[in-house]
Formats: sequence, C-alpha cells, structure tokens
Amino acid sequence: MFKQTVTLYHRIETAADTGGVSERWTRIPIVGVYFAATSGERSTGQGALTDAGGVLLIPFEGHESQYHPPGEFDDEGWTVEVGDRIVEGLLDYEILHSPSELRAFGPVSTVTSIRRMPFGGLAHWKIWCDGSQY
Repeated sequence: MFKQTVTLYHRIETAADTGGVSERWTRIPIVGVYFAATSGERSTGQGALTDAGGVLLIPFEGHESQYHPPGEFDDEGWTVEVGDRIVEGLLDYEILHSPSELRAFGPVSTVTSIRRMPFGGLAHWKIWCDGSQY
C-alpha cells in the first residue's frame, strides 16, 4: 500500500546507578508507511518564523501485530511516543549521546501527537510531528 520507510528513534529512560535517570535511544525502521514533511514561514509580530512539521501514517495492516505500547516495549517490534524522533528513509545509525546527532543526516522531526484511527477504509496510526529542527 504505502512504499515509504522512516527510521523512528524511541527514547527509553532507565534508573542510573547514581540515583538519577539515564536515557538511550532505540532505532526502529518502519517500512510501508506514508510520511509527508512540510515547511514554510509564518508572520508574527516579531517577524517571520520557520513553521515546519509533518505527518506520518502507519497502517494497521502489516504493523498492528508488531506494535507495543511505550510502557510495554522491550526492543521487539515497534512503539512510538511523544518526543520520539523520526528521520525519513532508512538510517543505519545508533544515537551515541543525543538525538541532535541525527541532524548530520538530514531533516529530523519530533513526534508531538499520536492518534489511533481504527475506522474507515484505512485503519492507521496518525502521528503529527514538529519539524522545526529542519
């Protein structure tokens, strides 16, 4: 159905030995999706601002059985959560320190909203992104 691929980076927090919190980013390629990135400008009282974003559609067909809610994700299948990062295409790179490393490979979008849409002719997840990191 859809022929695009995205690489999703999911953030996982774990308790650190020092009592704080550490994080790691898991790379999740997702094949057979629709991703549309947008960019433009908008006028404000302070001048023009870059206004970028995007939308990702992941159909249930071919993906639903592999989905795990964020709290139940164990590096098998896939998950998505607000704050995760999306890169268009297949990226074979593991984040070492910070998701800002991904900017070296092109535009990066941050997941801002997720909606499960189990009705109509195309049951899917609709994921909105802020692409102001472009």
